[in-house]
Amino acid sequence: MTTFVQDTTLKLNQEQEKLRELIENTNQHVFITGKAGTGKSTLLQELKNSSSKELVVVAPTGVAALNIGGQTIHSFFKIKPTGFIDKKQLKVSQESKKLFNKINTVIIDEISMLDGRLLDKLDSLARNVRNRPDEPFGGIQLILVGDFFQLPPVRLGQDPRVRFCFAAQCWEELVHETFVLWHVYRQRDAGFLSMLDEVRHGTVGPASQALLEQAHAQAASRNPKDWDNDEIKPTRLYSTNRDVDALNERELSQLSGACRMYEARDQGQGSALRHLQQNCLAPALLQLKVGA
Repeated sequence: MTTFVQDTTLKLNQEQEKLRELIENTNQHVFITGKAGTGKSTLLQELKNSSSKELVVVAPTGVAALNIGGQTIHSFFKIKPTGFIDKKQLKVSQESKKLFNKINTVIIDEISMLDGRLLDKLDSLARNVRNRPDEPFGGIQLILVGDFFQLPPVRLGQDPRVRFCFAAQCWEELVHETFVLWHVYRQRDAGFLSMLDEVRHGTVGPASQALLEQAHAQAASRNPKDWDNDEIKPTRLYSTNRDVDALNERELSQLSGACRMYEARDQGQGSALRHLQQNCLAPALLQLKVGA
C-alpha cells in the first residue's frame, strides 16, 4: 500500500500522524520516500525523537550517519566494510544477542545506498540471532528512508554482484507500507521544479531542454576568468573528495596574503571520537586566507 503525504513540517499532519501511529502501535515495516527537499530527514528526526520504542538509527555511510545522529550499518551490526557476512560472523556474542533481542525498531536512512546483498544478509543475521527464522528481520521493525533516484550503492554498474536493495530477495517481505512525500520545500519556482522533475525521471521536455541549452550556451560563451567578477561563481561538482580538495587548494594558493591555520581540538571517548574524526567534513587543519 502506498500513501502520499503532502506536508512535511515538525507539526505532523493527519497522514503523518497515521504513519507515527503505525510505527508506534504495530510491527509493520515501512518505506518512506520522496524527492529531494520534501522533508524526509525532518520526518525521520520527528519519528526518532517522539518514539517510545527501543530503536536504532543507522545509515550506509559515516557522513549520512552523522547527519542523523546515528551509526553506520557496518559499525552497529559488526560486519566488514565489504558488506559480506561469513559463517563466523553469524555466531554473534551473547552481548550482541541481548542487543538484538532488545531492539524494537531499526531506522535505515539513505536506503538507496544500501547494497541488496547486504540487506539480504542482515535479514538472515537478524532471523538467526533472534531465533525467529520465519519472520522478516527476525521480527525487528524496519523503517527504511530514502530516494532511489538519488545516490546508488557504491560500485553499482562496476560490480555485477552489486544491486539496489529493492532487488533483494527479502524486499517484498520487508516492505509492508510505502509513504511518499511529494511537497518540495527546498524550491519555490514552479518552472524550475518542473524541470528538475523531468531531469529526475529522464524525460526532459522541449521547454526544459531549450532552457538548459540556453543556460549552457551563455556559460560556454564566457571566459572562465570573468567568473571571479560575478556575484555568483559557478559551482564545480566532482565525484571524489580528492578532486574537490585539489581544486580548493589550487584556488587558495592563488589568493594573495598570509595563510592562517586553525587546528581542530576534538573531545570525546574512544570509538565515538574516532568515528567523528573519520567522517566529519571539516578538516583537522583548516587553512584560510582573506577572500577564501
